[in-house]
Amino acid sequence: MKTKTFTLILLIVSQFIFGNNGNVISQLTTVNVQWLKQPEKNLYLNQINKFDIKNNTDWIATHLMLVETTLRNRSVSHLTKTQQQNRANCLNTLNKYWRLKKFPVNDYLSYKSPVFIDRKGTHCAVGYLMQQSGNEALALMINKEQKFAYIYDIKLKGVSEWANKNGFTIDELAWIQPAYPISSNANDLIGGLNGDVNCMILNANGVPLYVAGSFTASTSGAQCNRVALYLSGFAGWLWTGLGNGLNGTVNSMIIHNNKLYVGGEFTMADNISANHIAAYDLQTGTWQSVGSLNGDVNSLKVYNNEIYAGGNFTGLLAKWNGTQWVDVGQGMIYGVGVRTLDIFNNQLIVGGDFELATGALRKNVCAYDGSQVILFSFGMGTTNPVNDFEVYNGKLYAACDFISGSDTCALAVFDNSSWQNVVKTYNGIGYALSGLGIKQITALDNKLYCAGYFTCFTAMNYGSGLMTYEHTNGTPYTNYYLNPILNADSTIKCMGIDNSMLYFGGSFTTNSYSDTLNHIGTIDMLFNSVRREARNGVVSEIYPNPVNELLNVSNFAALKINTIKIYDLKGVEVFETAITNDALTTLNLKKLTPGIYSIQLIASDKTLNHRFVKL
Repeated sequence: MKTKTFTLILLIVSQFIFGNNGNVISQLTTVNVQWLKQPEKNLYLNQINKFDIKNNTDWIATHLMLVETTLRNRSVSHLTKTQQQNRANCLNTLNKYWRLKKFPVNDYLSYKSPVFIDRKGTHCAVGYLMQQSGNEALALMINKEQKFAYIYDIKLKGVSEWANKNGFTIDELAWIQPAYPISSNANDLIGGLNGDVNCMILNANGVPLYVAGSFTASTSGAQCNRVALYLSGFAGWLWTGLGNGLNGTVNSMIIHNNKLYVGGEFTMADNISANHIAAYDLQTGTWQSVGSLNGDVNSLKVYNNEIYAGGNFTGLLAKWNGTQWVDVGQGMIYGVGVRTLDIFNNQLIVGGDFELATGALRKNVCAYDGSQVILFSFGMGTTNPVNDFEVYNGKLYAACDFISGSDTCALAVFDNSSWQNVVKTYNGIGYALSGLGIKQITALDNKLYCAGYFTCFTAMNYGSGLMTYEHTNGTPYTNYYLNPILNADSTIKCMGIDNSMLYFGGSFTTNSYSDTLNHIGTIDMLFNSVRREARNGVVSEIYPNPVNELLNVSNFAALKINTIKIYDLKGVEVFETAITNDALTTLNLKKLTPGIYSIQLIASDKTLNHRFVKL
């Protein structure tokens, strides 16, 4: 999350952290992202087999053991003798702490977060060091005032003084304290597919989901060469192919006049010649030739009831006239290729990695009005190659590759006559964003959903591959939130949203190293409310979310709630009320300042947790 009024926290990211189970550092970053900034991290890169690790507790213990070992080997010549002795005593204490493997459990919140001292009185590592060094009062004060805060976010008097007295830097304390990946759960689609999913179409022609990419079969063995349908059959849901499919990767597809058009890197469709473009007749169930293009097709779009293709072929932009493909770029577009096509202000918007023949450097974006390429309609273009477009809050946004340099951007917006860099790749105070790029963006419910190859860090957690951008107020490139949704182990290339269900596909196989998805998955976003189901099946709901003033709390299964508490991001209790066992309770939150909060629904024998946004 990033906004000018948000509590700032330092999160340094020096490399991309998509998971690699054979690399101990990629696992340790799920415990504490500060591993990425340690100069000694390469000492442990390939030592994962040396540790007996069975669960998350073992990972925390391994993390603390390696931190202790590394800190003991660092030079302390700059410290006084008293500081050196205090530091050594604390490291001895840390050794005892991780060997006991008794770590605090944060059962206050519905998402992962540090907790300084838990309900049972178990201290976090830093809190334990304070307690054992005779500073329990400081640990208790932190727990009272900023229970869920990260070290960098704790500004209470005494923390820096304690660190200095005991020979530690704040950076070293932050390295000890855990960070957490986003804990959203994702669902697979009956085991998924055996290769990348590059594009999808939701709810068309009676089929819930069409997907295409480089796969050849479902994980259960159903043949579906590069194109598959997700259907409900007699025995439940199943994957099925379209004839013999394609002999190469599919990058884009559309449905037009009862035909499924696909473009990509193939040369055959079923048993017919199809150079990079083909069509499947949904009524007859047969593949058909659609002319020929001499290079890869990356995007397809229907504009003015005609089919357009963008790609790496000659001319980069072409139109199907019913018998052949016509070069509509006419030499005005040149470069690597067109990656995406969309419609904005009744024009076909073209994006990619290219330049325009204007005499001045204009690149990556242009428009086509049905008769010619309009060279000057989008200013000088974007600084980075464009992968996708979307209209959000009435403005045209572009999803971009990340490149090095001060001008690099993740998202750009066309504002009046020029493109402005909205979200830059950034490693520093407030948030961090790194990776290779955003592949697709989709607007819904005042948010811009972003899929791609990136890692996003916020004040409380981090995730990979999927996040939201939410413009708050003022200019769109100075006030906004970034919020990770998933923690995929590789690229998310495409997504689609149907009601509350978000479908996503790509190169990934897992989410948060636990949900096995195999290139295709779903997550229930529940945009207008948030539901949580306890292990015993009890369900509750809060709505609307985000909320302006009145928040409704519904109890679906006689939970017998007696108390409701609300905490801010620092763990400070900001609201409490006793309630009767009503099926619906309305809370007036007018006095709460805007931000993210956690709400606890407390019964005599259980507690349910939610998270909501106060506008």
